[in-house]
Amino acid sequence: VLAAMAVLPPACFLAFALVGRSCAREGELVAMQGAGRSGLRLALPIFAAAMLIGVASWPWLSGHAPRAYRNYKIESVRLLHHPEVLLPILAEDPTTSYGIPLAFESIENDEMRSVAVVIRREGTALWLIADSAQVTADLKNLSMNLELERGVLDAEFPDSSGAPSFSDASTLSFGSATLRLDGRELLTPEKRLPKARELTNAQATLLARSDELSARFGYDERARTGFGRAPLLRIALSLAIGFLALLGWILGSKKDQSGIGLWIIASGVCAALWIICERSVFDGAHRPLLSNLLTLLVPLLSVAIVVALPEWLRLLLRTKSEQSAEVQA
Repeated sequence: VLAAMAVLPPACFLAFALVGRSCAREGELVAMQGAGRSGLRLALPIFAAAMLIGVASWPWLSGHAPRAYRNYKIESVRLLHHPEVLLPILAEDPTTSYGIPLAFESIENDEMRSVAVVIRREGTALWLIADSAQVTADLKNLSMNLELERGVLDAEFPDSSGAPSFSDASTLSFGSATLRLDGRELLTPEKRLPKARELTNAQATLLARSDELSARFGYDERARTGFGRAPLLRIALSLAIGFLALLGWILGSKKDQSGIGLWIIASGVCAALWIICERSVFDGAHRPLLSNLLTLLVPLLSVAIVVALPEWLRLLLRTKSEQSAEVQA
């Protein structure tokens, strides 16, 4: 994403500047003075196509493509004999919760007291997402009550034969267990689902957001609705950047040094708007703002200088030659 954000803006500005300069050379256009209609007719289709591509690809490039909730598996509900094992994890964040679907480990030790739900991704433990202070020690009447951020999950096992177990990563056996989320039954003895994927289809989903996972994996709740508030703001920002790019083309079509300088200034303003709004306002400043600015400003200004330097040199030499000609005259 950072690479795309660093490459696309200078590429767009470079394309607009080259089109503007070529139009200026071929048609002697000065768009700011109203003589650039043919150049605008050439540039507007390019501008429209670039904006359509930018609007369409913006959510994906910025890591917010419309999509459903990401499916991070809650691998196990562990009954731990030593609750103090939880303390290092709980100290980081005891409230976050997120995951799909549910899988329970075998319950073997009736001395275990504390319950913890551990979220895992590709076999690596990421986060403790819920815990319960106590569970009933009697396995014949075991019940768990996990208070999540968006609801209460109840699991009832009337007897030890109904205790949950799982034989492999994809097969679940709940026996006579009943799962409820906010009082709504998700799984009953009459709805035995052997596959974890089928639990997903039965909506056995914990829709509880984890801000930490959001920061780590780019999960954005607003993105699941497609075009929510944030995507619309991004589209508006992309149109503003496109307008400044068009302004850069108009300024780049002028055959003087001030036009090139203004084009570089417009490019810098575009980059500043892009990085400030996208990384700092919408998604939170996970990195220092100066570092974010340098990520885009350095390559953008580098391209701007490389493009403008030959023109500057040409103007400088032409000015000196004209001055010498005037002196000789």
